[in-house]
Amino acid sequence: MKCPECGFENKSDAKFCVNCGAELEKGVPKREYPIKVKIKTMEEKASRIELFVRIVYGFVLSIIAGIWGMLAFITAVIHWFYILVCGKKEESLWKFYLEYLRFVSKLDGYIYMLTDERPPITGADVEYPIKFSAIYEESASRLELFIRIVYGFVLSIIAGIWGFFAEIAAVIQWFYILIMGKRNGSLWGFIAGYMRYYFRLQGYVTLLTDERPPISGEEI
Repeated sequence: MKCPECGFENKSDAKFCVNCGAELEKGVPKREYPIKVKIKTMEEKASRIELFVRIVYGFVLSIIAGIWGMLAFITAVIHWFYILVCGKKEESLWKFYLEYLRFVSKLDGYIYMLTDERPPITGADVEYPIKFSAIYEESASRLELFIRIVYGFVLSIIAGIWGFFAEIAAVIQWFYILIMGKRNGSLWGFIAGYMRYYFRLQGYVTLLTDERPPISGEEI
């Protein structure tokens, strides 16, 4: 292991440099989680009119998301068996679900009032205050297919509880904006944390990655 301070080559399991004494683990870059849910910094000002537009526009887009979601579920099932047989991911199936999650993450961010910007009806990687992205890796674990069922179920229970309170926070936020004409930062932060956790979990459950998601709403 190379020392980040003096460049001396140490043993691979060394924690401190034998030449200068620097801590080596600090110089090792941490692996980033392959699924990203980036949410733009909160804009305090909010539109009262958009509260009502959101009800109609959000409803229409939710119908589209429902139909798209059914097709995405079918592709996820096919993908599960593909991985079981071939031991690797199939890129077109992977990409179809990725594009669905890109769309629905934007839609949920809009419905939950993280932004007033109306989401586009697309799964493309476009500029928007809420961005879902994932890194494709062809290799896949057959064992993780079965671990995912148990681990995903446990994390889904957490998501269900967290989501229940996030919905309450969204209702309170709706009335707060109606009265004050601006967002409440604490409510916004709570909902944003839930969104990050939920969509990382969705990416894992739907086979976009084999890396298990952390139980956290922090941006990682």
